[in-house]
Amino acid sequence: MKNIGFILIFIFLFVGCTGKQVKESQPSTVYQNTTPTAPLAKTEEIIDVVSLQKYLRMDYPKEKLGYSEKTFNTCEVGFGYSNTQNCRQLYSITIHYQVKCRQSEGTISTILTDADLTPVESTNVKWNLKNVQGFSSTDNLGYGQIQTISGQSQRHQRLRLAIGENFLYMRASDITKVITPKDWCP
Repeated sequence: MKNIGFILIFIFLFVGCTGKQVKESQPSTVYQNTTPTAPLAKTEEIIDVVSLQKYLRMDYPKEKLGYSEKTFNTCEVGFGYSNTQNCRQLYSITIHYQVKCRQSEGTISTILTDADLTPVESTNVKWNLKNVQGFSSTDNLGYGQIQTISGQSQRHQRLRLAIGENFLYMRASDITKVITPKDWCP
């Protein structure tokens, strides 16, 4: 009897272990690889601003001076933004301006005409808005363009344009044609 009891205990343990082994060897598809072993690296977004602005119909001719902005959802546009991660509303901003300098110095009593002004041509321009900055350049007629993306409207922010040591501030929405003193002339 003692042997039969020992054999029954042995069989129960063997069957129990065997059943457990089969159960454990089955793959788990629900929880497998759900916890990464290392943190995911944050990838930098490389945005095609020119194509984005064409898509948003903001590719205005250079003669259309002034400030324009449009909001967009990053997950809906592409052009370097993920369509599934870090979705947010951003502002696409374009500013067209023209810089001309006057040959006269001091206060004048006559009205300036185009004949009195010289385009500040082929010049690098450093620009700053509240939280964004960059470089632009003027063409042979003094036209320049700023294209940027911002998390907030920049319409009422001060825009700083700098050429060399010379600079000026204007409200971003007010800039169109800029007439500068003689020392800005090339």
